[in-house]
Amino acid sequence: GPINGVEIFDSGTQGGTSWSGNIHSSAGKNNNPSSKPLSIMLTTDGSSEWFVEFSDTRVGIIKAEDGQRSVVGLLESGQTMTISNWRDTGLALVVFVTIVEAQSNSTGSSAILYATVVITFGPEPDVWNDEHAESSPMPTSIPTPIPTPIPSPSPTHEPTHEPTHKPTDKPTHKPTLQPTHKPTPSPTKACGNSVCEAGETPDTCPHDCFVETFSLSGGMDAYSGCQVFTIQSQKDITVYGFHVIGNSDGNTNGLVFTRPGLYHDVLSNHNAWDIIFNKEVSVQKYAHTDIGALNKHVPIRALSRQSFYICLRNGMVYEMGQHHNTREQGNDSLWIEEGLATSGPFRTATAIAKFRGAIKYFVN
Repeated sequence: GPINGVEIFDSGTQGGTSWSGNIHSSAGKNNNPSSKPLSIMLTTDGSSEWFVEFSDTRVGIIKAEDGQRSVVGLLESGQTMTISNWRDTGLALVVFVTIVEAQSNSTGSSAILYATVVITFGPEPDVWNDEHAESSPMPTSIPTPIPTPIPSPSPTHEPTHEPTHKPTDKPTHKPTLQPTHKPTPSPTKACGNSVCEAGETPDTCPHDCFVETFSLSGGMDAYSGCQVFTIQSQKDITVYGFHVIGNSDGNTNGLVFTRPGLYHDVLSNHNAWDIIFNKEVSVQKYAHTDIGALNKHVPIRALSRQSFYICLRNGMVYEMGQHHNTREQGNDSLWIEEGLATSGPFRTATAIAKFRGAIKYFVN
């Protein structure tokens, strides 16, 4: 059983091992007569120590090294975290929180929180589900943002009637009016008037539509395959692209999905999202990478919300968050909320994440 509330799980190095049970809140460590596990210590082969602990309704994955403890992941009920290449085996350690419960203690005077956790050690799960990305095909070409004007009738270059063989005393038809030399009136919405109007984009009218870049500042203490977050617009804006910060160097597949409003009930439902980017991206580790223009620009009306699901197959970094769907950073045009990290497209959330990168947009 646990010693001082700490239970040890040795996964071994061959795979196929697991641990499951309840981890009780560390708040009850001074009142734990049954010696229930308050922490699971994960056996490693290195100098660092790893723990799985439960506190404040969430399960934390803790890494301790050189006397310093850092939170690697925070999981709520139904969430999973994968630690790749555990103990340098090429296999993965997966921590899954199945449920968070509250129960009365023996005296009935207070509630003791606990979490049911399953830890498995085995082959790396397939975190990149490409079939979802292909289920919503991208358009073959970007539609023209401005409709093509209807051409005005051109005057014919040849007479409409064959001339008679014998000249007549009177013309058979009245002469046509001479064409006017005045130009046709200019449209009311035109590129060059210093206003980015509906139908104009930085591609079609760079004179009027300026791309602005809002970079998010902060730390980079974790990484994941995907990050999901919501933008609150303060003005009528159009999202044009993103910068991402990769976890490794080299070429990798990038995906971007979007949907109006929030995403809580549809995080794993690929049918609820529109794919707007699916290309190879050349990434420099821990540096901003501009993924380029989206295949489809995303307009957001003032005081509205739009959610985005951004993925890099080789992983992207983020800063651990604490308050899901609360405003994190912004300016007078938009605000970005704290979101979630997932191991791959449309998979279970693994942590609350602060997106670290940049939003490219223009104001309409």
